[in-house]
Amino acid sequence: MKAEESPCIQNKKCEKKNSADIERLRERHSEAARSEGELCVSSKRDENSLFSLTKRFIKLIYSSPEQQINMTHAAEILQVCKRRIYDITNVLEGLGMISKWSVNSVKWIGGNADEILAIEGMDANENKQNRISRDEEELDNDIERLNREIAELSSNENNLENAYVTYDDLQNLKIFQNKLVFAVKAPGDTTMEYPRYQKGAYRLRLMAEKGQISVYYVNNETEK
Repeated sequence: MKAEESPCIQNKKCEKKNSADIERLRERHSEAARSEGELCVSSKRDENSLFSLTKRFIKLIYSSPEQQINMTHAAEILQVCKRRIYDITNVLEGLGMISKWSVNSVKWIGGNADEILAIEGMDANENKQNRISRDEEELDNDIERLNREIAELSSNENNLENAYVTYDDLQNLKIFQNKLVFAVKAPGDTTMEYPRYQKGAYRLRLMAEKGQISVYYVNNETEK
């Protein structure tokens, strides 16, 4: 007669089996992600976007045993924080694609995930989001470069000697012709407010905590 295994031995075997399953899922998901280029994106922001992570999570849970997965294990496999997994599962649960299977596990109930992931336009939307992210990053770089160049120009003593405009400079600007023009000389911490009033009423408010504010009327000789 075969002796029954103790609960302790059974639990150890289950833990060992779960660890082996997690490792196999991690390897399988990493290979699939590399083949699709998901781990070779140009920006971490692209790789960890909610849209991309949702697709990766759906692929992961759909390929898991019995199509269910522990959210802590999912975070380890996808290499993201658990908060991101909770964001994804909340959305998918609201759409009726997953259900809470236990305290920290979810089960896929959304039907054929391959059809969902292959819906026309999903890849196009992801590509559009990636382009927007790249454009945003380029703009950030351009702004940083321009701020750096402005700081360099402002700190150069040779440039400071010519940091002024003349009356003729203002008069020669076509945008100012036949218009009421004021020139303001003020400290660097000056703030300017231009409240909106009814038509015909104009008011400009300048404020500075330190230093003096000087306002000059630039007369337009063409009006004489």
